[in-house]
Amino acid sequence: MSTLNRITLKRVEDVIASLNDQKGASAIAIQRRIQSEHPDMKAEQRKELLRAVLLEGLDTGRLRRPHGSKVGRGLVGRFLLGTSAERLPTIPEIEVNTTQPQEEEEEEDPPVAAGNLTFDLEEPCTPAAYIQRVQEKRDRLVSQCQEAEKYLNYRNLPAHALEQVRMAVGRCRLITSNSTSPLARFEELCHEAMTLGGDNPYKPDLNDLDGYWEVVELEVQKIDDLFEKLNDIGELQNSSQKL
Repeated sequence: MSTLNRITLKRVEDVIASLNDQKGASAIAIQRRIQSEHPDMKAEQRKELLRAVLLEGLDTGRLRRPHGSKVGRGLVGRFLLGTSAERLPTIPEIEVNTTQPQEEEEEEDPPVAAGNLTFDLEEPCTPAAYIQRVQEKRDRLVSQCQEAEKYLNYRNLPAHALEQVRMAVGRCRLITSNSTSPLARFEELCHEAMTLGGDNPYKPDLNDLDGYWEVVELEVQKIDDLFEKLNDIGELQNSSQKL
């Protein structure tokens, strides 16, 4: 790796120091900042730099997860800046051999250890791509809802099972067809973000969309969990019919 694109502690510190949005930023938004500051850096190297930034920021307390963040997704998600810089641990100075020329001292700035980084990073998403994701989720949920409605015709289904079916179908219809559902509202935000010009001071940016998308995924996951329970009901019903 060339000196220009090598991940060094100084480069990591520079990225962390540039994060001054008190509302917080998603990992994807930080990745965009790295891309804008290092346009010549290869994509894999930008990802490695992002990993190092998030790990260093979390370890030192300069980045922290907001309440309710989805930790299970690894380092993908939203992060907030630490509120007390005075309490942060100091970065240890790197010992340098003074007999070497100054140019070599700077060049030998040790790379940040990558460690066992097995998590995946999502690629940055545009408003148009987010709209496509919304449509894909809506189509999938509608299809699942149609399958679940068949359980309502089972005459010997227990009352508690019928209640689970009605709950899953109702919540699915709500999120896919209601104009005020998180899915519909997110789609509106994407269209607003794509609108050129205008004087709307609350026009969402990509960072806003990244954060709201996590809310959408949480709501969809709740419905997926309900449908998962219905699969157990279907298997039980099929078993009883064979007896």
